[in-house]
Amino acid sequence: QEWESTADSLPELVCLVDDQGRIIRANRTVETWNLGWIADVKGQKFHEFLHPGCVDSSCYLDAFWKEAWEEAVQGQPAQREAYDEVLKRHVLVQRQPSKGREEGTADGSTVVVVRDITERVRAEEALRKAYDELEMRVQERTAELARANKALQAEIVERVRAEEAREALLRMKDEFVDRVSHELRTPLFSIQGFVQLMVQGKVPDPKVQQEFLTQVAEQTDRLATLVDDLLDVSRLEKRRLKLEREQVQVRDIVERVLRQLENMAQEKAIALAAQMDSSLPTLEADPRRVEQVLVNLVDNALKFTPSGGRVVVEARVEGDELVVQVSDTGIGIPLEAMSQLFSKFYQVDGSATRRAGGAGLGLYISKLIVEAHGGRIWAESKLTRGSTFSFTLPLRASNG
Repeated sequence: QEWESTADSLPELVCLVDDQGRIIRANRTVETWNLGWIADVKGQKFHEFLHPGCVDSSCYLDAFWKEAWEEAVQGQPAQREAYDEVLKRHVLVQRQPSKGREEGTADGSTVVVVRDITERVRAEEALRKAYDELEMRVQERTAELARANKALQAEIVERVRAEEAREALLRMKDEFVDRVSHELRTPLFSIQGFVQLMVQGKVPDPKVQQEFLTQVAEQTDRLATLVDDLLDVSRLEKRRLKLEREQVQVRDIVERVLRQLENMAQEKAIALAAQMDSSLPTLEADPRRVEQVLVNLVDNALKFTPSGGRVVVEARVEGDELVVQVSDTGIGIPLEAMSQLFSKFYQVDGSATRRAGGAGLGLYISKLIVEAHGGRIWAESKLTRGSTFSFTLPLRASNG
């Protein structure tokens, strides 16, 4: 009656098993689980009853039974969770030694409980799957946030750079306007002064008038040169200057430039000479622009070389390039100024530079012209020992 009022009311499979593993009694879950009739289970081996025909020693129940029996001898319970291939459900098998009359002793029989935990396992698996999915979403979201943060940082950096570039362009524009205004104002004021004096009749002497007109002509030429230089810079920077290429002989260009600047050299008592290979090859280039580069370099050399000095133009072939060099025995260039020599509007600071005048565009324009031909330009100098400016032109025309 006690068994029927307790064990039979439980949803778990409950069996009382003797020390040989035979079932003494089982509850009605035997019938609920369709394992047989309760009246027929007595005396059956528990393992064979639950797994008919199973002789596999690797079966979880066989291993559990051996382990549980050893524990039962010690009066200790045992349990194991497993998926039962026969019952097709997840189960928790528990074996609890039955107590004798004296506390702490076993009479050899045990109570075996098989609990169906399929729903619990499924719930745990669903929870685990949900957790894994949540963790995956968290990881994906974290990755998305990281990418978004990286993109935001990149955008911020780009905006900062754009703002810095905009400010730099504004500064360059302001500097450009200031510099051009200054370079234009100086000759204009000079022309204006001379003309006003003559218009007001304050210069009656024809000789002085002639001197004033000469100054006006020189300042007008200076203005025209500055305007031409500014136009050249604009076209070269925007690649709108089209080189008028033709077959040229550099020897002819060098000789023509020396003739143009011969008077300037004589006025300063500077020896101006050329040293060129006897047979220089012709090359495809814009002769007017090459001459412009050479005039800039020789003119600078004459300006910064004191009386009694020497300026030499050399031309030779090195590999697949023609190398042209302009060397002088002038004042030289400070080391800290070398890196900026070919920058726009750059002028080496010093009294000699200020006396020589100029807008600081000659070397910049020369650099752009040489590079448009596919060549290179550079300078070498030592203070008080002179400078050498060199540029190359490819013997084969490049796409400039």
